[in-house]
Amino acid sequence: MLTGLSVIALTSRYDGGVHAQADERPRLSVTPTDDFEISGTGEHAAWRRVEWTALRRRQPDGSPYESRFKMLYSTTGLYFLMEGTDRKLTASMKQNVIVDNRPGAGGNIGAEHAARSAPDGYTVLIAASGIVTANAFLYKLAFDPQKDLAPVTLLYSGAPLLVVSPKVAAKSLEALIEVARKNPGKLTYASYGSGHISHIIGEMFKQAAGIDLLHVPYKSSPLPDVMSGQVDMIFESPLLVAKNTGRLRPLGVVSAKRNARMPDVPAIAEVLPGFEVTGWLGAFVPAGTPPDIVMRLNRELVSAIEAPEFRKRLDELMLDPGGDTPQEFGAYVQRMYERVGKVIRNANIKAD
Repeated sequence: MLTGLSVIALTSRYDGGVHAQADERPRLSVTPTDDFEISGTGEHAAWRRVEWTALRRRQPDGSPYESRFKMLYSTTGLYFLMEGTDRKLTASMKQNVIVDNRPGAGGNIGAEHAARSAPDGYTVLIAASGIVTANAFLYKLAFDPQKDLAPVTLLYSGAPLLVVSPKVAAKSLEALIEVARKNPGKLTYASYGSGHISHIIGEMFKQAAGIDLLHVPYKSSPLPDVMSGQVDMIFESPLLVAKNTGRLRPLGVVSAKRNARMPDVPAIAEVLPGFEVTGWLGAFVPAGTPPDIVMRLNRELVSAIEAPEFRKRLDELMLDPGGDTPQEFGAYVQRMYERVGKVIRNANIKAD
């Protein structure tokens, strides 16, 4: 049963193509005890004692209303990182969790579906950073991620590294910037495509350092060309850098502080104050979801990512766990939205 909750509003979902009018759909609220008051019209008005698992009510044709909790992934591959979280939520919330992968259009298809879903707490969007920050500046969206989605919590984050080819003479970030200033447009940096986070960080680096670098976008992995010296540098994940030790030279971490796993690599912010853009994964719900439901989901998700097995997986991938409050996460998303948007506009970045 849901215990220790003050007010939570739940909305049941309909099966079998039954379309009720807005004023006929029952509205549910949780009292400080475990009793749910169901208010509605006609024969649907009643008092019930139910769990989050199901409302155990019937439609006019006798079939049950369906109550489902959906984790909606907007990008292929994210479930691999979050695997097991759905099972933990199923156990803790006593609610069957459905994993719904909806990739496509840079993650916009899944995000729009979530934004258009009922704000009842039954749909949670799991989205990568660019989907709720950069995409608003790169695509013509049919929704506003800042207005139509509400933050729940940061799930994990990971700051990329600026790495150069062993053929690049510079052994430090300061030396690299000096070489670039003396040779404008000569040094090259690779990305995973125009509009990708690796491209955006590259342009941010250019703007912050006051240098001119030549962007070389790739549709596949650029690492072989960086390691061979055909391209001078790239902003890459710590895991891939660690797997290619000796073939890439890390010069800086794209975060406010150093990565504890690579303490000898300075943060770029030590040379360029304020330079920070991390990749991250976060949880969102449709705007208008009642605050008590948002907080309940926050508690459940934070508990899931604090599980030892999840922490172990993140550590193996050289990622840092989240666990922010909705307010903290929302403020962080807003800062990144403004920072990334400024870079995209100034560099006139276009998505592939």
